[in-house]
Amino acid sequence: ATVESYREYIETLPPVSSPSVFGLHPNADIQYYMNSSRKMWTDLISLQPQVVEGSNGISIEAKISDIAMHLLSKIPIISLETGTYDLSVIRSKLLANNKNLGNSSLSPCQVVLLQELDRWNIMCICIVRSLQLLLDSISGSIGMSDNIESVSHALYNGIVPEEWARHAPPTKMRLASWTKHLSARHEQYESWISGTGDPRTMWLGGLHVPESYLTALVQKTCQKRGWPLDRSTVYSYVTNIMEESQLPPLSKEAQNDEDGCFIRWLYLEGAGWDKEKGHLVRQDPKCLVTELPLLRVVPVERSKMKKSKNTFRTPVYTTTDRRNAAGAGMVFEADMAVVDHSSHWILQGVALLLNLSD
Repeated sequence: ATVESYREYIETLPPVSSPSVFGLHPNADIQYYMNSSRKMWTDLISLQPQVVEGSNGISIEAKISDIAMHLLSKIPIISLETGTYDLSVIRSKLLANNKNLGNSSLSPCQVVLLQELDRWNIMCICIVRSLQLLLDSISGSIGMSDNIESVSHALYNGIVPEEWARHAPPTKMRLASWTKHLSARHEQYESWISGTGDPRTMWLGGLHVPESYLTALVQKTCQKRGWPLDRSTVYSYVTNIMEESQLPPLSKEAQNDEDGCFIRWLYLEGAGWDKEKGHLVRQDPKCLVTELPLLRVVPVERSKMKKSKNTFRTPVYTTTDRRNAAGAGMVFEADMAVVDHSSHWILQGVALLLNLSD
């Protein structure tokens, strides 16, 4: 063959390689363009002029003030000193409930609850204090500092202020979705506190440190079974149940014998899930994310855990960013049934997400 024939063949190749060249699903192209569009719009919104009065006649100060007042009504808080929960009262209530069940100390999961409530209090105090300062500065009672101004710009642009994000779990949500996420987290905490014993299902995406809850599950089982903690881990499998209400009821004796828990609101990216056959399948066209049925997590001894060729260790990440260069963002690895070789799903970039982006 001549050089000219090679050139003619190269000219026939498409200018842009399709995802299939790299072993990816065509949906990867859609995800790429969505991410690019999202970034472009974020940059455009940040560059919009901060006009004194909008097209509807409402001043920027009035708009920001309305947003701040709405957010203040959504944040449940006792005082700026205490936060939402009085931890000493919660601790006493948990100990009293445990005493009725024959236990004299807090369970590992209840210790995680108190740690979560402490972090929640710090976040809520930060939010309420900054909103109050913002409203005072808008009214002219105090001057506008750099921190207050950054909060003001963030609220106007509909994003979560950096000061709040430092005290909250990692997220890629915008302010409206983040506020709903905040309310859902509060509901989970309330249900956890009012319930007897540890919750049967858990939304890991609603926790500040989801890894700590999985560790607590292992600690609890090790204490009950007499296993060495350093030789225990978690095994998981996907059920065919979508909602917590579909779980069969358990007697008190069965609840005491049951180890682990069910994880809800997990999102599968890079693959689909066959509910009837119970294994990973190729994604449907234009379906980028699939909500997974309840995932059963059970603590086991490492020596009794058998490796299977039909199981893919799927990484579970906090957000759609997955993990950064330092490795932060990965929570654990879930065991998912497969038919194809694991290398296929690695090329597809299969992962589970605790929270989605807007």
